[in-house]
Amino acid sequence: MKEGRLIKKVLILAIVVIMSTSLAGCFITSQPVTPPQSDPGQEISETGELEGESVKPATKRDDDGSANVSEEDKKAEQEKFATFMDKSFKESIESSYLSTHIYYINPEDAGIDMSNVEIGFGLAPTEADYNDNREAYEELGNEFAAFNRGLLTPEQQIEYDAMQWEITIVKRLSDEKFDFYQQFFAPPNSLDANLVSYLSTWDIRHETDAKNMVTLINSIPAYVDSTIEYAKEQQKRELLMTNFDVVIEGCKDVLDKGMESSVLLKLLEKVDKLEIEQSLKDEYKNGITTAFKDAYLPSFQKIIDAMESMRGGYNNTQGFASFPHGKEYFEANMMYTTGTLDSIEDINSYLEEKNDTLLSDLFRVYSKYPDEVDAYYGDNEPSSGFKSYEEILEANKTALLQDHPEVKNLSYHIEDADPEEKLAEKNIAAYFLIPPLDGDRIQQMRVEPSGRDVESLDTYITVSHEGFPGHMYHYAYLYNNIDSNYIKTLGINAFIEGYAVYAELESLNYLTDVKMGFKELIRISTALSYADYTLADIGINYYGWDKERTKKFFTDIGYSVDDAGAQEIFDYLRCTPCTYASYGYGYLRIADIRDNAEDQLGSKFSALDFNTALLKPGAVPFSIIEKSVAEYISENM
Repeated sequence: MKEGRLIKKVLILAIVVIMSTSLAGCFITSQPVTPPQSDPGQEISETGELEGESVKPATKRDDDGSANVSEEDKKAEQEKFATFMDKSFKESIESSYLSTHIYYINPEDAGIDMSNVEIGFGLAPTEADYNDNREAYEELGNEFAAFNRGLLTPEQQIEYDAMQWEITIVKRLSDEKFDFYQQFFAPPNSLDANLVSYLSTWDIRHETDAKNMVTLINSIPAYVDSTIEYAKEQQKRELLMTNFDVVIEGCKDVLDKGMESSVLLKLLEKVDKLEIEQSLKDEYKNGITTAFKDAYLPSFQKIIDAMESMRGGYNNTQGFASFPHGKEYFEANMMYTTGTLDSIEDINSYLEEKNDTLLSDLFRVYSKYPDEVDAYYGDNEPSSGFKSYEEILEANKTALLQDHPEVKNLSYHIEDADPEEKLAEKNIAAYFLIPPLDGDRIQQMRVEPSGRDVESLDTYITVSHEGFPGHMYHYAYLYNNIDSNYIKTLGINAFIEGYAVYAELESLNYLTDVKMGFKELIRISTALSYADYTLADIGINYYGWDKERTKKFFTDIGYSVDDAGAQEIFDYLRCTPCTYASYGYGYLRIADIRDNAEDQLGSKFSALDFNTALLKPGAVPFSIIEKSVAEYISENM
């Protein structure tokens, strides 16, 4: 679940954001809401300002005077803007070895200067880092403000609009009152778990990767030391949010595996597969093994010791709303996640309205399809008919051509995730790995290894979300149809995950043997679950709900939640704010955009043409997506 990228050497959200957003991991489908006992977006203005809010765009300059500019001057502006965007993108990639490795197999061939890239995990930000980042981002914003949007090409205008939105949000997030609000030790995405995930999925594609892996592992102690100091500073400032027991238990699990770790075994296997001399393989394997023993494992003991020493000190066991500026911080993160400038109040109102509509839709389906309802809630759903993940992917690769633009390269690889990632405990059924911008671009998926019923609709939906026509298809489309590296890697979470939910639910149309009532129940229940969890997220982290208020919210709308379940939901949402919004808000916005297109075009509506317009701009803010779809509507009225 994960893809937001910042620009320049100012990763405002720090390395923890990259670590938490580099894997597009997705949730195991929630249990359907039980039948209730009784029937129960604000737009951005033309100036880019949010009505009723003090959020200002990075620049208001658009196309003033562009009609009187010569073609030569327009071309000069376009070339200057292209140079600016290329430089900004490369500097952002060079600012983090993790980003460099994720996006490039051979970074030098793409013009990435590896002498600017420090091999390692980096360090947690200090107060001086925050100040430097603010200055650098202000400089970037001033440089950006010099461009005239009206002189740019249509493709550059998309880049311009996306960067204008991003600069606006990141400037808000980088306010000094939010310093030290980042959380490195908030389970389930705490630093210890992220380290396991990173090393277990790390590609060793050539000799340089093997050599760098030794350096990367050896950088972990300094990285961990810096995050511990960061957490201690947070505790002094009363800004720490963690679960000491969960973090300690996770670290102990790693230490219990020790040198028998499957993470280490996989790294050594990857080196063995390289086409290099055996003596070099042995050298790198010995280096990795030594680093694992002397740097990786002791770092987990350091975390345990730190957590034990910090017990008894300040620890926020509520949501972000209980921090001094927590509500504002949560709102800014929600804007970043949803790809909007909408206020929390507007997002909350939108979701409440959708919740009411979806509940009404649920009652309609109860009345219309009583047999399917009984089977659905009686855990007697039909089979998808597929015997393997590969069968699902192959079938959907063909079926999606009826309502999606063709993408030629849809190669993929799917395998079990490393058991030490504990996907089941994190409520993750599978995840998708962002492919590099260069190389063969084979789409990668990892699945929860404990065993699933492959023939179930739940498995079909999961594979459709992570695979085709979800993430695998979406990224293949992006890489084949978008020229801008900035747009390819921007990855607005609400559009990335919202589109994948949209794709998984649309893929139900490919199952001709499954009754319509079942499909409608799945669509409505899925949307309702995501909307409700997002509302609870807002309730906890913005309105200050406690566990009891959270439990009441779910039981009032028909969920069966006991105290233990309520505590689990509460702890997850307070420690992973805005996660469900990527799925729920993102999907609902896309569904609304489609409904509007269908209403306006009637019989002229084409799912294929709509999806083309939806995907055409890239994973960008919704204001840009809506413009693309509006053009499609206008051209077909």
